[in-house]
Amino acid sequence: MGQGLGTLAAGLALGIGLGLAGGWALFGRGEAPALLPPAAAPAGPAPGPAAPPPGSAPATPAPAASVPARTLADLVAPVPVPESARGTGTISGTVTADDGPPVEGVVVRGSRVADSEGRPRGSGAPEVPDIERHLRRAAEEYRRDRAGESEARTDAQGRYSLSGLADGEHAVSAWKVGWEIKPRGHGGGQRTRPGDRLDFLATAVIEVPVAVLGPDGAEAASATIECVVPSGRGSSTSREAWSHARSSVRLRPGTCRLRAVAGGTTSENEDPRLQSDEQSVTVPREGGVARVTLALKEAPGIRGRVLDPEGGDEESVSVYALKAPPEAAPDPKQIKESGKRVYVGGAHGTFCFRDLPPGTYLVGAARGWDGPVVVTESVAVTDRMETRDLALPPPDPGAEVLVRVLGSSGESLADVTFGYRYEEKGSSSSGGVQAVRRPDGSWRISPSEEFLEAYRSGKPDSGVKISVTATSASHGSKTLELPVGQPAPATIRFGPPATLEVTVDGYAGSEFAGRVKLKLQPAKDKPDPHAVHMRWHEGTSLGAEGRATLGPVESGEYLLLVLVGAGERRSWESVPAAKVPVSLAPGSRSLRVAMPTLYRLAVIVDGAPKGTQVNLGPAEDAGDWWGSQADTDESGRALFDRVPAGKHTLRVWGTKNAGQMAVTIPDQSEVRFQPAAENVVGVWISDESGYLAQIGFQNGDKVTGMDGTEFRDRAHMVSLVMAATGKPEVKLAVLRGEKRLEIGASPEKLLRGLMDERSLGGRMYPTSR
Repeated sequence: MGQGLGTLAAGLALGIGLGLAGGWALFGRGEAPALLPPAAAPAGPAPGPAAPPPGSAPATPAPAASVPARTLADLVAPVPVPESARGTGTISGTVTADDGPPVEGVVVRGSRVADSEGRPRGSGAPEVPDIERHLRRAAEEYRRDRAGESEARTDAQGRYSLSGLADGEHAVSAWKVGWEIKPRGHGGGQRTRPGDRLDFLATAVIEVPVAVLGPDGAEAASATIECVVPSGRGSSTSREAWSHARSSVRLRPGTCRLRAVAGGTTSENEDPRLQSDEQSVTVPREGGVARVTLALKEAPGIRGRVLDPEGGDEESVSVYALKAPPEAAPDPKQIKESGKRVYVGGAHGTFCFRDLPPGTYLVGAARGWDGPVVVTESVAVTDRMETRDLALPPPDPGAEVLVRVLGSSGESLADVTFGYRYEEKGSSSSGGVQAVRRPDGSWRISPSEEFLEAYRSGKPDSGVKISVTATSASHGSKTLELPVGQPAPATIRFGPPATLEVTVDGYAGSEFAGRVKLKLQPAKDKPDPHAVHMRWHEGTSLGAEGRATLGPVESGEYLLLVLVGAGERRSWESVPAAKVPVSLAPGSRSLRVAMPTLYRLAVIVDGAPKGTQVNLGPAEDAGDWWGSQADTDESGRALFDRVPAGKHTLRVWGTKNAGQMAVTIPDQSEVRFQPAAENVVGVWISDESGYLAQIGFQNGDKVTGMDGTEFRDRAHMVSLVMAATGKPEVKLAVLRGEKRLEIGASPEKLLRGLMDERSLGGRMYPTSR
């Protein structure tokens, strides 16, 4: 209805602009509207009056015909009402006060809720209507909405009845001055249908006069009045604007707490707002409350600035505030874990904690989002805003990481962002990190505290790995592993940058349009099974013509991955449909690749209930990692429709036929799942310095048994390892091609590796001989 009135108003404005007669002509002069295309103009110029003879006096013009004044309602009235707007249905109910008696004279209005139809996906651009059709639609919508409305007033028993309603949903609302009226059992408007009953609950609203004074005692210009009403175990808060012109608030009968708030914003870092103390007010049903006076003052809290005595600048600073227990001073170690935090965008920025209960607080600041707290101040808060500045000390060389980032010509790079990674005992953390560029061109970065602790005082043989990644818009990304426990300035130097312009032939107009991404992966990198889904999110999408530019990256050997996504339902899945070796030299190179052929594979799992998960991935010894999933239907059939060529592995869990099975594409297009016995453990090395490589394993090795016992199945493998817990070493029988050998291993480390493969520096997975 609102849109129709808006477009109709636009029509009125157009009519005024063209002249009233022109606006009137749009809607016609008779009983039927004349919303029709204008008549075709004659081909030649319209004949005019004959020119007067030479020397004759000019003819006196005839008086213009008077045009009767028309209103907007006159213009809309001739538009016919749609037949579906009226009906014979009724909606009835009652309006009663919350204390029981009926409420008479309440206006109840119902209007039909128009059906809305969205445009289907993939449809073309919507038609742009001409002005004639646009105004007709607006007028028809207005007439339909008005005709579909019904209004009634409650009688002495609080009853109402809306009649003449067409079938469909209706929005029904009720109003009366001095009352707040809502449908019973609902917090807002209610949709209902003809034939239903809808009762309303009315709560009296009393005007309460309020005076708001500023800190100087003069009347404030404006404020917001907050009303807190206890409800159950908590409370509810409503807010109403107050000004000199509107110096009262509407309150329900009962007891509430009023507070005036003015100035400032809800942001913690902004200047503090003014607020009054809360004042309890009891509102009787009959009204007559004396004027309530609320005096504004600064909210109690702590504000200040972050200062750098050396004149440096921080990209961001975290400021914390923690209240001390009554019997002890705050513990600085707890400030990050339990304190309130605000984020300040740089040194010399302001911070503010407001609405703090009285007490002693420890306020501290840390560089970055997760850096250590480097300065603290104790502040006593009473009933006002306390001011306390925090001066950052000079950076501690032992609590920072200094990195110099150089371009291919040895120049210091400024267009750099940083990330970090911390790994220890199978767990890891990573993320972006704050970086501040120093006058000498180096960077001071502040990763997490655990990173800094390992960097500063960790032991090289602790198994902890820490690294920093620098990303430059002009050179790409490069990662540097830092020595644990040996803090020293580090240098990341980029080689000459290279870019690759790729065109995928056969992509444009194919069924895979919008589902293909490209990614460059260094050829020396080994796949990380835990980063399987990251390749898709990190990939570069193709343009409509199948082109994309990758880089800049360092020159070197890469694999170009052509990744095909599984679609909207499983947007995180992708498969490497093709891998193309690429050698990149400095500068730009162009490459054309054909859109890989993908195949369909149907898998039948006998006896599997509907929805059984079937997983498809590369063969275990393929040196790759990706995954796709499909669920079985009623017949036990699962369908994969984007499968690259090659040797793959099917896996099923949770059924009597659970296990894995090898499949070759495109040689097989439909298979019946027949799992092979999982009687060996395959090995894949991802870290040459990891535990598996250190004790002698190589990629492709298969463990066939332990301490002279051959593995029977997966459960047997796990039981043997668990039974060996406590032994210093077990002997693993290993098959390497046709050669048999024996490798000693710690059962505790093997068991831990079953939970987290990173601790092994590789993968150990059940498979078959």
